[in-house]
Order: sequence, then structure tokens, then C-alpha cells
Amino acid sequence: MSITKAELKQVKALSTAKGRKLSRRFLAEGTRLLEEALRHRFLPDRIYFASALLGRRGEKLMNRLKGHRIACAEVSARELRDMAQTEAPQGILGVFAMPDNELSELRRPRYRRILWCEGIADPGNLGTLVRSAQAFEFDPVVLTENCADAFAPKVVRSSAGAVFGRQIVQLGNKDVLAFARKHRFTIIAAGTRGKKIDYSLIKALEKVKLILAIGSEADGLSEEIVRHANLTVTIPHSRKTESLNAAVAGSILMNEFYCRREEP
Repeated sequence: MSITKAELKQVKALSTAKGRKLSRRFLAEGTRLLEEALRHRFLPDRIYFASALLGRRGEKLMNRLKGHRIACAEVSARELRDMAQTEAPQGILGVFAMPDNELSELRRPRYRRILWCEGIADPGNLGTLVRSAQAFEFDPVVLTENCADAFAPKVVRSSAGAVFGRQIVQLGNKDVLAFARKHRFTIIAAGTRGKKIDYSLIKALEKVKLILAIGSEADGLSEEIVRHANLTVTIPHSRKTESLNAAVAGSILMNEFYCRREEP
């Protein structure tokens, strides 16, 4: 298969929010991201590759992708670089259908730890939070409407492919709060003031279904979420730093809930 000028234009449009919204498709570029997609059985609709840019690892990946009967189109190195978002593309990118996750995704019985991101507008921060959510078993990840696009190229890259392994749902605050009340989730709000996370607190919450809410570094969580939260927690740190990066703070807190439950 080869690529037409019209198809090339359509793929390039996926680097924009408008293009992704219209087509309900997104891009993932590079060997590692596509390996992660395969690992999570999140298969692309189509693969574009340039043999001249593929390394040995990329060639092995192509054989695996072809084994799944995924449509593959070979393009020139110039065309691949034109479609890619990185300065040194690895010779392979995939086009994926955007998942249509809704409120019903939150109702699965196995979900006991949910990450709620409000106003995380920086793509790097959002991608890091999704990656940490996967590492520390928080699933799904709920985003408010003013968060960055979870399937923007920078978010997908900074998540290291974790977007393929988490259920990502975009909802309004009222829907999340109503869900928490109905299904008896405890809402934990991250803030600059609150209760310090320690083993006794984690132990007390061990059998509780919880939603951890993280706000933007600039504004923190909205008053609405803080007011409805069951508990506000904070991370002690030196006064030389005014506040922690949102992705760092969220990752530390998720790690606390993941690790301290194992302490004697």
C-alpha cells in the first residue's frame, strides 16, 4: 500500500485538536509507543512506516503488526518525517481510533482507585499523571473539560504509552460527584493544606473505594471539588519551594496509596 496526497494531509491533521475531534483518530509515533499499544491490545487502524528509518527493533515490530493483519503503508523517509512530530522519527507511526469512554466506564466493579484530573492543561503533566496512574494501579483516569487533550501527540509521548493501558473518561464535575455519592467512593483532594499522608491514614482507607483529585499547579482544585471532598491531603516539603508540580504531587500521592498498603 502507498499513501496519497489526500491521505498524507489527513494524517498530518491528526497533530491538531481540530483534526482529532473531526476524525475521532489520533497518532502514536515510534517503536516504544506501538509496542505498548500491542501489549495492551489497543490495535491501530493503520500503520505508516519508512524502511530506511527503521532499526532492527522496528523491523521486528513491523512483523508483529503485520501478524495482526493491520493495514500497513510504506512511505518514503521524507513523507514519514512530514507526518511525524519528533525531530528524529524512528520510521513508524500508527493511526488509532479514539475510544468512546463514557460514565459507564467508571461503574466496573474492579475499579477501586480512580484518578480525577481537573484543569491539567500542560500535556507533559497530563501524560506523566496517566503514566503514574498505570504504575500505581489507578484506573480509570477522569479528566475535566479544561484538561489537555489526552490523545494529543505530546500527551501520548509523555505517558510512554500508558494512554493505551488506562480507561480515560472526560466528564463534568457534577457527574463525577454524583457518581461518587451513588457508588460510595471517598474523594481525596490534593491541596497545599490538609492532612499528611501516613501509614495510619492509608490503613484506614485500605478497604475504601477512593477518587484522588489533582488540580493544576497554578490554580489547584476548584472550590466545588474541595467542598465535596471527604478529605484533603498535602505533601510536606521545604518552604524554599512554593508548591510542587501537579504531575509530581499526583505521582507521589498515588505512590503513597500504592506502597504504604504493603507496610506491616
